[in-house]
Amino acid sequence: TVEEATPVAGPSHATAKDEEAGDPEAECGCCYGDYRLTEMTQCEDGHLFCLECARKAAENLIGLRKTELPCIDSSGCKFRFPRGEVERFLPAKVLEGYDRLCQEESLRRAGLSDLVQCPFCDYAAIVGTDAETDRLFYCQSATCGTISCRLCRKPNHLPASCEEAAKDSVLDARHEVEEAMTEALLRECNGCRAKFFKTEGCNKMQCPRCNQLMCYVCKKTIGGYDHFNQDQPAAPGVAAAPDDAPDGRCPLWDDSERRNAVDVGRAAADAVRRLRDARPDVAEAEIAVAPPVVPEPPPPPPQPMFPPLAMLQPMPGRLPPRPAPPRPLVPPPPDLGLQRAQLEASRGRAAALARRIRAVEALVVAEAERLRAREDASRRARELAFKRDGAGPANAAAARRAEAAAAEVDAGGRHLAQLQRELVEHRRARTRELTNVNTYTEAIRNAEAAHAAMLRALGRN
Repeated sequence: TVEEATPVAGPSHATAKDEEAGDPEAECGCCYGDYRLTEMTQCEDGHLFCLECARKAAENLIGLRKTELPCIDSSGCKFRFPRGEVERFLPAKVLEGYDRLCQEESLRRAGLSDLVQCPFCDYAAIVGTDAETDRLFYCQSATCGTISCRLCRKPNHLPASCEEAAKDSVLDARHEVEEAMTEALLRECNGCRAKFFKTEGCNKMQCPRCNQLMCYVCKKTIGGYDHFNQDQPAAPGVAAAPDDAPDGRCPLWDDSERRNAVDVGRAAADAVRRLRDARPDVAEAEIAVAPPVVPEPPPPPPQPMFPPLAMLQPMPGRLPPRPAPPRPLVPPPPDLGLQRAQLEASRGRAAALARRIRAVEALVVAEAERLRAREDASRRARELAFKRDGAGPANAAAARRAEAAAAEVDAGGRHLAQLQRELVEHRRARTRELTNVNTYTEAIRNAEAAHAAMLRALGRN
């Protein structure tokens, strides 16, 4: 049961003796700070974290439109946070948005072709009729209730057609230009239709929702870096890189900010041109939107003021100076930055495990005391429930109390065994970290000794 799998996170397992001694503390598996158990949460496997670390990690994943909230333990735990724990550390507004995100993901995975969503809120319903036959969608949300057109996704304009309704408003035309600019800036995943954009980095994009790879330039699904021309990067700001590369491949690197500005400016100009042809009654000045400013490319690097040494020639009649005798090559000191960083990381993990071991040992001692008290209570309950000759229970209430006491002893024994296994695992992990500390220390000492020996050998020569 859930109560047996998570005995250390809830306050229901505390006894009166614990309340008198104070809430025990444990170490957060993310920030390694000490917190009371009532201020912590845990995954389905029992890894403990403070509420603040769990909240920050969950909000980051929700911002990436992820619906699964996995454990954030450094061991690579594959379990997730239960729903009850998520409700503990997520604020009410964030939890409401997370529920909507889970609902959208469930509908997306269902792949319902006749599912229609209100364009002004999150309400959706299955409509069996065709959009041409039944053009209106009635939102049943208590906060929205808008009647919209299923074809143009605008408020109800019947009996006028979508084209006639669009001609009646200059704001709709300007909105169409702005929508075209937004679509040019965003990229749509070919798998799950999630929208995203970038401001820096290479042009190999990975969807934050379904992890599908696509090219930021041509918007096609790709398999890896073979799609790109990595030898000849495109000039900053080009909008159609496959034609620019000599082999027809997209560039891996370019100026993302300049590319976005050029794409948005071209989309705005095309949208204004289409509207001018379709609606000559609307003035271009009323629908024109200021295009984004295209940043200038960086200036070329300055040229050297003096010619290179290879171009200098000796003056006529003069002999070139005699070259100096070669000096012995002094080996550079070894680069031990990575080893030192690994050494400090292992020391930090060993210290954190030591604190965790002390906390678990305290929990083991407390649980052992509670188990002894439960065993004494169970033994007294059995003595009261049964007669001395063992003929049968004295009464039904005493028998139920004896059964409840025996169940508490079993639960306490399982909890104590779980804590003892956790203590053994932490001790083994600390032993491994201490072994790593010794290994890194010996490697650094040997490298420094070898370098010093080479310096002494060069000094004798």
